[in-house]
Amino acid sequence: MERAVYTLESQNRRSNTAKAYESKKEEFIEFCKSVFAEQPPDQITTVEHIKVFQFMWYQAFRCPRKHEKGSPAQRQGFDPTEYLSLKEKYSQSDPAAKIDDPQNGIGISCMAQYKAAILHLWRDQIHRGVNNRSRDEVWQNSSDVLMNMVKSRKHRINKKNYAEKLDEVSAPYALIQQHKEIESSFFAAGCTGINRQVFSSLRNRFCFLMTTFAILRGESMFKAELSDLYGVQVQTPDDPHPIYVMMMQISTGKTNQDLKMFGRAARHKKPLLCPVGALAFYLLYRFSQTGDFESIDDFTKNDRWFDTKLLVDLQQRTNDLNRVISDETYSDAVKKICKQLGIPTQHYVHLGRVLGSVLAEADGDDNELIRILGNWDPKIQEKAYSSKLPMKIVRSRAGFRSNGGVHYSARTIVQPPNELLSQVFPWVDRATQELNAFLQSSPAEARPTAAVFLDFMMKLKVVVLQDAAATMVLHPERSVHQLFQLDVFKSDCFKAYVEQMRQQLAVAEDPSDVTLQAVIPPVVDRLNVLSQQGERNCQATNEVSNQIRTGFDSVHVGHDLILQSIRSLALPINQILQLLQGTEKRSTAIMIGLNAANDYIQRTEHPSHCLPPLNNAVSPQHIINNSNPPSQLPRPNEPSILPQGFGHKLSHSHNSIKDLYNEWYGLDRFKDVPVAGGIQAMDNRYKTAWRRSWSRAAQKKFSRMKIVIDTMNKQIASGRTLLEVSEEFEEAFAKHCKKKISNLVEWLDSNSYRRPKNYFGKQLCPKNLRKLLQSIARRRFPIWLNG
Repeated sequence: MERAVYTLESQNRRSNTAKAYESKKEEFIEFCKSVFAEQPPDQITTVEHIKVFQFMWYQAFRCPRKHEKGSPAQRQGFDPTEYLSLKEKYSQSDPAAKIDDPQNGIGISCMAQYKAAILHLWRDQIHRGVNNRSRDEVWQNSSDVLMNMVKSRKHRINKKNYAEKLDEVSAPYALIQQHKEIESSFFAAGCTGINRQVFSSLRNRFCFLMTTFAILRGESMFKAELSDLYGVQVQTPDDPHPIYVMMMQISTGKTNQDLKMFGRAARHKKPLLCPVGALAFYLLYRFSQTGDFESIDDFTKNDRWFDTKLLVDLQQRTNDLNRVISDETYSDAVKKICKQLGIPTQHYVHLGRVLGSVLAEADGDDNELIRILGNWDPKIQEKAYSSKLPMKIVRSRAGFRSNGGVHYSARTIVQPPNELLSQVFPWVDRATQELNAFLQSSPAEARPTAAVFLDFMMKLKVVVLQDAAATMVLHPERSVHQLFQLDVFKSDCFKAYVEQMRQQLAVAEDPSDVTLQAVIPPVVDRLNVLSQQGERNCQATNEVSNQIRTGFDSVHVGHDLILQSIRSLALPINQILQLLQGTEKRSTAIMIGLNAANDYIQRTEHPSHCLPPLNNAVSPQHIINNSNPPSQLPRPNEPSILPQGFGHKLSHSHNSIKDLYNEWYGLDRFKDVPVAGGIQAMDNRYKTAWRRSWSRAAQKKFSRMKIVIDTMNKQIASGRTLLEVSEEFEEAFAKHCKKKISNLVEWLDSNSYRRPKNYFGKQLCPKNLRKLLQSIARRRFPIWLNG
């Protein structure tokens, strides 16, 4: 019975895995017969440690084998001459002698395949009763050391051979902006009159977009069947339009561990990047050329259509629609495009999965959601209890804001007429009627798979027409593609539909892009009132500052005249405090000036003339009436009176402008950090007092953040929307500034977004009062600064 189980397991192994194992088993047997020929015949091929180690050592140091594409597949087995040559070259008579790595040894993945094949052969011998050694006896520590050596030598060999540093690992991060060019290259490949090229271009384009925005493995696409597809429509209370999500069941693969998983992709905001629209285009052209489902007269019988593959080749389809296309069918097309665009990668089949993960990180998606969407290492909750529909990242991958945004897709508003719908997938209507009739006559015979698939195809009828019309309007240069030469797109009805789409797209306004005035007018009105009050306060402050200048001009060297001049400022100081009362602002500049005068009086040995420290507990009248400072008055920087938020530190780094904006205003993950309203609220309330303990670097970073936020607000005040400004700054932040705020400030200056002015060229306001008094003090009282 054990033998039967083992045989069944071997038969059900994936064909590519079995093919790789068999060739490596045969090579090991050839090695044993050549090197261990002196052993008894029944023991020559027995798997044991000495044979395993020497065979793996030979593989680790031999040269890679090359196979010319297009030539007949011939297995290259064990080479005794090469083995003896390597053994002689690496025989070490002197233990202290240096041993060089091979010029171009095989990689760890190939070594792992050899290890798996040998252990599979050992298991087979155990089941046949010709080997009684344990696994630890067959694969010992020396073999693990050999594997680790192969794994660690890659960097040394690459450095020695001056291999390119922008390899397949780093390429997606450096070239994420090229995914649109890849899609365009796939589409352009079909602008010919050759049916097979048109067919392949639409199929490969769909495969690329689906693996990218659903973060799927290429193998999952190749093995998928049409019966694995269905759709889900989701709409939140705030969404003007429902979002349509395509679901693809994944029953077999590398990551699912015998559990059913799902590929998920929503209709994209941009029709050129929409995987659902790409599938609709591909199936429309496929069915027009192959007539796949025209011959299926009964969807109530699962064996008639369940095995039809999602991806097929036009040349092979006459033989078998259930045949899985080879990896090379897709990888060759990807390799050609990557070579044209200069993308250094070896991930041809899984390029979309690698690129999709990097794009999600660049857009700020949560790593946990990326893992869930990509079906990496599923956990118990996801395996058994999850809805398999993480809408937050599904929305994000479709080009919509995942937080605070709404789903608004203008092209989905214009519904195609029935006359036009009847020309797309005409067999779907007939099949749906027959299935409904069958279910009514036989209620006990449920056909849920056929029902959801046909419903999905009905939705694709609409998707085809909507995305085609939107493409004609937004990208008319693509109308030359052979897909759009089909009869349905040449009809007068479709031309009229395109005009309807053009009118809709011209007047459509995304709710996410509306101005602040349209969203929260009461807030805007309140801000206008505060702005007017601020202007009046600034004018009054200017008048008071003139009086302060006059007072300082009258000061002479003698300390008695200095004290008299300072006391003469009490009235204007009192006016400043009254103007600032209720706004929770303090004039820290006045405190600096008075404390400087106080220090001078102390140096002249007249402590009786010292003034009390100026804070919110001391009035200007107290300065006049009291010559001695009260001993119990607290100072603003004492820990006993520090409010919430004092001591807060800025975020270490920002991955996006959105993250910076959220921290400044206390949104999203920075909600109520350090207080409600974020950094802006703290600065409005306490000015610089709450960040006096910061380091010089932190102060610089704060200033740069403030420059960015102020520049954004000025752009918005000029009539632009927040979305437009943030997208422009986001692109510059990632593309030109290496995601550094200091570089972004330089970029703003170089692009004339802001023009720094001389300080005294600005209108005097409370926040500039400190610098004004410091400047006056430097000119009038240098002795204070020189000590």
